[in-house]
Amino acid sequence: CCLTGSCDTCKDSCDSSYPCTVSTTVYCTGLPDTWTNAETTTSFSVTKGTTVSVTCADGYSNTGDSTVTCVSGTTFTNEPNCVKDCYAIPDSWTNAETTSTFNITTTTEINVTCADGYSNTGNSTVTCVSGLDYLNEPNCTLDCSGLPSSWTNAETNTTFNITSGTAINVTCADGYNNTGDSTVTCITGTTYLNEPTCGTSDVWLVSVATLVVVSLMSLSVAGVVAAAVVTGMAVAVIFQTGKYMLLT
Repeated sequence: CCLTGSCDTCKDSCDSSYPCTVSTTVYCTGLPDTWTNAETTTSFSVTKGTTVSVTCADGYSNTGDSTVTCVSGTTFTNEPNCVKDCYAIPDSWTNAETTSTFNITTTTEINVTCADGYSNTGNSTVTCVSGLDYLNEPNCTLDCSGLPSSWTNAETNTTFNITSGTAINVTCADGYNNTGDSTVTCITGTTYLNEPTCGTSDVWLVSVATLVVVSLMSLSVAGVVAAAVVTGMAVAVIFQTGKYMLLT
């Protein structure tokens, strides 16, 4: 039977002159299932010690070994590591933009900017990790586009838009005093650190020609009675609140 049959069918009674021999050749039968997205053009089976080239599927890059050596079965020395390429920037990076062409491989650096009207207070260079994951990230903040409408009678000669973190000077309209901050810092939109307070001035300079009715003895303004005093060529109108107006 050792001459005509297989070794599995050889019996103890076989002629010792024709011993049943068992093959000792070791083969690798394929790549391990754990090597996700790894590929090879090698036709299996391959014998122990055979070197096999490994690549990654489209959209993936190999950060491991590109050549592996058969040990047995699906065991090899070394191994590849197929990492998904970065194919875009995350949607969570609101108003962030890039001119980079995707797909890009892991560890690749790209530049990121912000849409018009926004400034980047984060990182302008980010590094691909995998898919939509990057090291570092930008932060696109809305530029300050003007002063808040609630800052009544506040003024600035600053030209908008201005970027987050920019400090600007603020004054008050004629006839108003600033009892708050004269320098404010842009945060975003119309939000600032600090704020001015433009209150009514203690002194008004008003031309007599602009007055319709004025009594040198008394004056009613918004229900507040005031006394009028003539001093030389000027008229001082003194209000009950303690404020006064010089009529020139």
